[in-house]
Amino acid sequence: MYTQLQESYKPQKGVWIIQVLFLLFINISVSTAQRTQVAGPPGSGSFGSKITVLTNGNYVVTDPDWSNGAIPNVGAVYFYNGATHKLISVLTGSKANDHVGIFGVTALTNGNFVINSPFWSNGSASNAGAVTWANGTTGISGKVSASNSLVGSQAGDLIGGENVYPLTNGNYVVRSTGWKNGSAAAAGAVTWGNGTTGITGVVSASNSLVGLKADDKVGADNVVELKNGNYVVQSRHWDNGSVHDAGAVTLASGTTGLTGAVTVSNSLVGSSANDQVGIQVVALANGNYVVRSETWDNGPLGDAGAITWGNGVTGVTGEVNIANSLVGTEAYGYLGGITALTNGNYVVTSAYWDNGPVRDVGAVVWVDGTKGLTGIISASNSLVGSTTGDLVGGVVALSNGNYVVGSAAWQIAPEKRVGAATWVNGATGLTGTVNTSNSLVGATHGDAVGTFITALTNGNYTVSSFGWSNGAASAAGAATLANGTTGMTGVVSASNSLVGSSQDDGVGYVIPLANGNYVVTSSNWDNGPVKDAGAVTWCSGTNALTGEVSASNSLVGSTEDDKVGFDTRQLGNGNYVVSSMYWKNVADNYIGAVTWGDGNTGITGPVSISNSVVGSPAYNFSTVITGWGSKHYFVSAFQWSNGDNYNAGAFTPFTGQAASSGVAKLCNSILGTATNGGWTFLVTENNVYDYSLVGYSAGNFYVIVNSGSPADDHLADDHSEVTETIAGAPVTFANDCGEIGIIAPLSAGTGVSGAVSAKVYIAQSAPSAGQPYVRRYYDITPAANANTATGRVTLFYAQSDFDDFNNNRGSAPALPTGPADSDGIHNIRVTQNHGTSQYGLPDTYSGWTGNGPAVLLINPEDEDIVWNDTAKRWEVSFHVTGFSGFFVHSNVNETALPVHLVSFTAEKAEQNALLKWKTTDEVNASHFDIERSLDGKSYIAVGTVRAAGNGIEAHRYSFTDTTFASLASVVYYRLRAVDVDESFAFSRVVSLQADEKDLQNYIYPNPVSAGTTVTVQSGSQVSNIRVLDLKGRDIGIKVIQRTDTGFVLSPMPAGTYLVKFETNNGSDTRKMVVE
Repeated sequence: MYTQLQESYKPQKGVWIIQVLFLLFINISVSTAQRTQVAGPPGSGSFGSKITVLTNGNYVVTDPDWSNGAIPNVGAVYFYNGATHKLISVLTGSKANDHVGIFGVTALTNGNFVINSPFWSNGSASNAGAVTWANGTTGISGKVSASNSLVGSQAGDLIGGENVYPLTNGNYVVRSTGWKNGSAAAAGAVTWGNGTTGITGVVSASNSLVGLKADDKVGADNVVELKNGNYVVQSRHWDNGSVHDAGAVTLASGTTGLTGAVTVSNSLVGSSANDQVGIQVVALANGNYVVRSETWDNGPLGDAGAITWGNGVTGVTGEVNIANSLVGTEAYGYLGGITALTNGNYVVTSAYWDNGPVRDVGAVVWVDGTKGLTGIISASNSLVGSTTGDLVGGVVALSNGNYVVGSAAWQIAPEKRVGAATWVNGATGLTGTVNTSNSLVGATHGDAVGTFITALTNGNYTVSSFGWSNGAASAAGAATLANGTTGMTGVVSASNSLVGSSQDDGVGYVIPLANGNYVVTSSNWDNGPVKDAGAVTWCSGTNALTGEVSASNSLVGSTEDDKVGFDTRQLGNGNYVVSSMYWKNVADNYIGAVTWGDGNTGITGPVSISNSVVGSPAYNFSTVITGWGSKHYFVSAFQWSNGDNYNAGAFTPFTGQAASSGVAKLCNSILGTATNGGWTFLVTENNVYDYSLVGYSAGNFYVIVNSGSPADDHLADDHSEVTETIAGAPVTFANDCGEIGIIAPLSAGTGVSGAVSAKVYIAQSAPSAGQPYVRRYYDITPAANANTATGRVTLFYAQSDFDDFNNNRGSAPALPTGPADSDGIHNIRVTQNHGTSQYGLPDTYSGWTGNGPAVLLINPEDEDIVWNDTAKRWEVSFHVTGFSGFFVHSNVNETALPVHLVSFTAEKAEQNALLKWKTTDEVNASHFDIERSLDGKSYIAVGTVRAAGNGIEAHRYSFTDTTFASLASVVYYRLRAVDVDESFAFSRVVSLQADEKDLQNYIYPNPVSAGTTVTVQSGSQVSNIRVLDLKGRDIGIKVIQRTDTGFVLSPMPAGTYLVKFETNNGSDTRKMVVE
């Protein structure tokens, strides 16, 4: 359900995405966010395939398959204002299959952006490629060319075919591995671009760092930015003269770049074939860098490996050797895991290092990040194992600069592999052997302590030991919290760890939360005799949770193979989401569940419909896919079919700030529309303006998902559409997700009847069409007589809708700030746009053929604007002739009445028209001119009534038009309220049906005895009835029974009353005496 806006073409931080096969959404305790769909323009082929949010909040949407008339797949890139969502610019290709924007858009740190189009053709050079810089405020319009882009000059150069690297200073770097240097195919080029102005023209040695030989592939592996803003180019396939694939690593300035050829004088290079220097470059926190070359040959020792430190300002050049590198001393030793620490130092690991004759003990070397380390690994400069096969070498950096070495295969005695986790000070390192005095270890063979080490955001860490045995229960598993400043030693046990209780519980997989806490997922945990029920346990990141996993400390499954916690995702706000796709409500009914967890307290007990969103037999879980941290998340049903469109997919947003529960429903999801299109959903978050953007390229649209407060209870969500049949009585239009409004027929012959469609749209914020209007707006369309049907319409609005209007109204008067705001109530107006519209916007209605103007201003009576405190919503009611679009706003550009007009009504009184109005707050009011019109356009004065003049109290007036019965079928009236200074303003217009004969309306018995009942009988169908006192005040008598002959009223006290009722032929009033 969403609002659809169509753009006309003119010549990842983000959210966790959880895939499910049932179509969420639900009638839940926390509603979904508001959504607005934006459709691609004519010619769209994959509109929304990639969406990029810029640092200033504007965003870019690509459609690489857009066709320009008969020219297919030209491609287009659309640039939008992130605050208003208005289209700013469009960049397109010019030839068939240019596919402009197909490799996406890169946001620069200064707010500008770069567009990749590797298949763009430069004249006859097909697939020459282009990279186009654009201003992040004004965008770029027109067609891609050499004058506005960096381009290739030969067929197959594929400029823009690889990532563009944004630098922190706002500049950027373009890799073009396939670029041809003359006849040297795939020589490769790396081009620096100014982030403020961009770079245009043809890639060449004069503007790029290039290779000289075929397949040098300069920049093929990566470009790594350093902390000081410079960058390093990796080219492991570069040839050193006749030495094939010697490899090269080149430092370049981040403010000017580097041009010319890669050489031994400007790069660190290999000296033997297949040295492939530069297979990895790691940036250090102090601005320096480290180069890993695991297949470097140490003389005759092939693939011994080398680790080389480089200064981030001056770099390192020449050939790799023992004088400038830490090198391996064994053939095929492949020296080289590198872990950068947050304090600028780094750690080198070699899990298969041999300590003399003792094979594969493993070694971990701490290195000073300001100068590096040369020579060889030894027991004197490393933390090492002591037994063959210890394989010491897994390193995890902590946020405080320290690190932990995990050695799951470490042996406390020969062939007794218990595992170890060793904490190390990141400022000094640790040498010697792993042992029980410096490490947390296991006690039983196969405990595998240190299988995983997880760094927490607060500097502490956890040790996962899936194979840990709890007595006879092998592989029960354990998760141990340790202090990141002092470490932890000793033996893993139930007294210092969270552990499993049954064989193969496998407790230990840790998900760190953004707030420093963590959750332990154990999808194979047994809930007593219930096998593989699964559990997810929240844990404090400072106070260890110890003992066995149980239903009292965990979220658990209750049925065999529920596997709760099969996939658990952290949210950016510190909370988390548990996806349990195999959860069942009854045996073998795998409907799945999604459970939100509070990151400060967690959630315990069985997964159930009361604490989770659950599926149904028709829509059950599939698999879980990757996601990204955010305060919101999405559940996807990629394989859901929309009618005959199989695997069209569906996406449903959740707020990550509170729990959701209930059974899955269809009405709140973003629904896919194309066969096999479910896999094209993507999500990007706009953190500047706090909303998400969901692209669905298979259907050529994207959806704006408001990440603010959830939608209000009891109100239908965006793009909800309901069709009901009206047969004389009022009908409430609602779906499973909320209510839209109420429609009641009026007037015999013209009253709305039959099938009626009511649709609600919700914009991102208060839109404007010459004036601001409320973001929630409606379209009501009867299947028959849409131009002439009459009715009473009641539309529903949330207070947040009015609050949003007030925040975006400019100089327009405010709408109600709450139920007691009488001025705000008085300011409410409704604009009715007659005709039909595909998109529901005010300026998109056309085709009006009825009487009167196509655009009509309605001023609802104040007493018909009601705050429903039970449903927590506003209900705005008014009469209409003809149905269409309805837009609420305040009384913009209206001359203020000299009085506060509370109500103005017209009703039949015998053969006459009785006009009644009520005022308050009269200030220097002179009189009221009553004006009449037969066409709703031209008015004449038919009478005058003197005003009370001044006073805040209520005043009631009336006027009888005795010529009413002889006039046209519909008569229109308005008041001209005149001040003593002769200024004036008009009231709203009311209308009355004039050509029907007087009806046989009566009340019996009349008079009646007190305490009995009374029946109202009409010659036509009655739709509403009220009992008033003689001052016209509603005394609250209610209809308690409807019969074929009228209405039965509840008992009432003695007195004289007025009974006012509405029929298909208009309203009538009869006096009733109760004795």
